[in-house]
Amino acid sequence: MSQLISFIFVCFFLLCYEQVTLYCIFVAVMAFHARISDPRVGGTYLTLLNTLTNLGGNWCQTLALWLVDGLTWTNCLGANIPGLHCSSKTSAKVQTIILEMLFFCIVIFFVLIFQQKTSWY
Repeated sequence: MSQLISFIFVCFFLLCYEQVTLYCIFVAVMAFHARISDPRVGGTYLTLLNTLTNLGGNWCQTLALWLVDGLTWTNCLGANIPGLHCSSKTSAKVQTIILEMLFFCIVIFFVLIFQQKTSWY
């Protein structure tokens, strides 16, 4: 029981640390945008810069969610039994296999690291 409590405490601590870090980065980026923006244009330029920052930071999450559909297969177990149909969730067990996006991200990470190291020379 004490291991569970310590695990929950560590997870809560890491979540708080992540949120504080993300907010610090957000404030720093917005301060940079405020510094380089033209005062004559006003908040329009700040909104444009913030939109571009959000698009640049979220495209990989959007790509990962888009790839989930292509990386998901459904196999119907028990389809060889007469009277069972794969379309019925109650009459057949449906097994969904999802390839982990972690593997995909790790492969992309190493490809980018390798590409970066080769450009250093």
